[in-house]
Amino acid sequence: MAMLFGASILLTTLTVMHCLPCVTPARVSLEDLRRVIKEVKKLESRADNNSVQIQKLFDSYTGDTRKSPSMSPQTIQKVVSQNINQSNIISALQDQMATDRQNSRDALDKLSVQSSDLERYVYEQTLLIKDKTRRLETRNARLENTLMFLQQRVENISVKNEFGDVRDRVKDCSSLYKRGYTLNTVYMIPAYTGPFVMYTMPSFNTYCDMQTDGGGWTVIQRRVNGSLNFDRNWTDYKWGFGDKFGEYWLGNENIYRITNERPNKLRVMIEDWMGMKAYAEYSTFSISSERDGYRLSLGEYAGGLAGDSIRNQYNSQNNMAFSTKDRDNDSSPESSCAQRRRGGWWYSQCGWASLNGLYRVGGQYLGRANGIIWFSWGGSFRYSMKKVTMMVRPADF
Repeated sequence: MAMLFGASILLTTLTVMHCLPCVTPARVSLEDLRRVIKEVKKLESRADNNSVQIQKLFDSYTGDTRKSPSMSPQTIQKVVSQNINQSNIISALQDQMATDRQNSRDALDKLSVQSSDLERYVYEQTLLIKDKTRRLETRNARLENTLMFLQQRVENISVKNEFGDVRDRVKDCSSLYKRGYTLNTVYMIPAYTGPFVMYTMPSFNTYCDMQTDGGGWTVIQRRVNGSLNFDRNWTDYKWGFGDKFGEYWLGNENIYRITNERPNKLRVMIEDWMGMKAYAEYSTFSISSERDGYRLSLGEYAGGLAGDSIRNQYNSQNNMAFSTKDRDNDSSPESSCAQRRRGGWWYSQCGWASLNGLYRVGGQYLGRANGIIWFSWGGSFRYSMKKVTMMVRPADF
C-alpha cells in the first residue's frame, strides 16, 4: 500500500509538471504566474515528504528480514528477492523524484523569469502611458493658452479711452482662474503694452496652482527632484530658467511685474524627507525693480506651521536686495552668501532661508550649509528640504 501511495503522489506531481510549460506571459496574468509559482513550491515540499515515506518503506522491508530468524531458507530467499525487487522499485522512484524535483526547480526558475519579464513589461507600459498623458496635458495646455491669447487679443481692441487702458486684462493665474481656467498646468500670461506705449511687458509661461486653498496661485519657484542647477548668475535669475512642469525660477522681471500690479500674498510650501508638509504665508509680498536690486518687501507673517525663516529675531532678510554668485548684495562682512549657499536669494548674513541652494538627497548632511534651507521647519542649517514651492496671488483674491 505504501508503494502504491508513493506512486500515486508521483503521478500527481508529473501531471502538474507536464502542465507547467503551457504557462506563458501571453496567456496568463501576473497574478496567475504567482499562483502557479506557489503551487510548484507546494509540490516540491510534498516531494520531500514522499521521499521520507519511501525511505521508511524501504526500512520496513529490510526490518522484516531481520526480525524473522526462524524462517526457512526458502522463505528467507523469497523475502530477500522481494526486498531486492522493492529496493529496485524504491531506488527508481527516488531517482524519478530527484528528476522531478529538479524539473520543478527549473520550471520555477523559468516562471520567475517570465514573471519578471511581465512585471518589466507592465512597468514600461505604465511609463509609456504616463509620458503620453503628460504630452496630452501639455498639448491641451498649449491649446488653452492659444485660445486665451486670442481672447486677450480680441479684448485688447476694446479700450476705455484713447490712452489704451485695457479692460480686465490677464495679469496672472488669478485672472485666468476667474475666467474659468481651473486646471493645474502651465499657462501663458500675455504681453502687455502700457499707457502711451511707453513700455511693453513680454508674455511668459508659468505653472498655475488652481486647487490649493481656492486656487489662483502663480508659482514663481519650485524644487521637486534636484534635476535643475540653481547656482546661476544674475542674468539667469533676471529672466528665469527651468521647466515649468518641473523645477524652475520664474524670473525676477516677471515676479516684479506680477507683484507690482497689485498687492500679493506669498505662500511657501515645503516638504521634508519624512513626508511631513507645512507652509508659511505672508500677508504681502513684492520685489522692486532691477535698478533697486529686486529688493524684497514682506508684510506680516500670516500663518502656517513652517514658521517665519525669512524674518526672525536674529537675522531678517526683509528689505534685502537679491544676490547671485556674480552680484553680491548681502550684508555679510565675510564673503558672498550666494557663493557659499550655492544659489540666488535675498541674503542678509546669510539668514535662515535659502530655497535655491543645492538639492541634497536625504535631508541631513555634513559640510557647508548650502542645501535647501528653511531653518524654522528643518531645525538645522544642514537639513535640506525635499520639495519647495513658492507661489503668489492677489491679497484680496
